[in-house]
Amino acid sequence: MIRLWRTSALAMLVAFSVPMMAVAQTAATTKRVAVTSPEADFLESAKQYIQYLSVEAIDKLTDLSVPKDLREQRFRTMLQENFDVPNISRFVLGRYWRVATPAQQQEFIELFKEMVVQIYMTKLKDYRGQSLQVVGGRLDGDGKYALVETTVVDPAVSNKVAVQWRVIRTTPFKIADVSVEGISMGLSQRSEFSSVIQRGGGQFEALLNELRKNKILVAEKRGR
Repeated sequence: MIRLWRTSALAMLVAFSVPMMAVAQTAATTKRVAVTSPEADFLESAKQYIQYLSVEAIDKLTDLSVPKDLREQRFRTMLQENFDVPNISRFVLGRYWRVATPAQQQEFIELFKEMVVQIYMTKLKDYRGQSLQVVGGRLDGDGKYALVETTVVDPAVSNKVAVQWRVIRTTPFKIADVSVEGISMGLSQRSEFSSVIQRGGGQFEALLNELRKNKILVAEKRGR
């Protein structure tokens, strides 16, 4: 089965598609910019956005008294509204996106979204009262992105998990990438997908086959 990055329950609630979240930009090419008044407003708004999203995710997705179908629909809506799904999909495929046919690209996007929804919905039971705290941030990419620094606080353990969110300066905001303890989840998923394709002889269809099987297997496990 194709793996998704594992992290704390709250990080999964807020970043339902974290393995999807990435942009084709490396640290070597990223240009940091000085904060001026409009940029300061953007950075502050991005911080508030991430904080609000964490509260909304907890409120809408952790109440097990709400029917599972309704919670899943909420999950899908939040995923679509808050993440740059088209660009994320292209990034996690890397060079293989260009060799895929339009039909394969579209099927990949749908299967990938379904994979995220199915797997992370099964993790909701792991939520144990964690909270997300915004602790800082800065601008990146000539002010195009806000990097929002947060920590996940778990009342059951003393250690905190550092999570960084890359928020795109669009209207409305979209999340483009997330790093947990300094590791990009988008890059991790990209590496996983590349390995699947390589094991399949370099054929893009090999990844689609795995995603199709993954969809069936996860659905079966959820039904048990």
